[in-house]
Amino acid sequence: MLAPTVRPVHDWRAEFHAHRSESRTGCGEMDTDIGTELFAGYENDFNLIIADISSKLQGLQDQEGEARKAALRAAERAIEEAEEIVTTSARATAALTLTP
Repeated sequence: MLAPTVRPVHDWRAEFHAHRSESRTGCGEMDTDIGTELFAGYENDFNLIIADISSKLQGLQDQEGEARKAALRAAERAIEEAEEIVTTSARATAALTLTP
């Protein structure tokens, strides 16, 4: 069985919530640089996850039985993580457009 892929992932959830709280309390509107950096983090994480999913799916050709099922479950979890990044990115976009 292959060892799980270890990849550094930007803590985009915490950063999003910190910037969202800041904009709600009136401490300052999220400026363009911070917004750009935040979305670059989303994009980077998304690209890493997509590469991980591709790698997992390509590895399925050589696996059978329980190993194959485990690899499929790992790919499904990675897909869910990618979907969460897209959802969070959409929420961040909505929060930025709704912030006065």
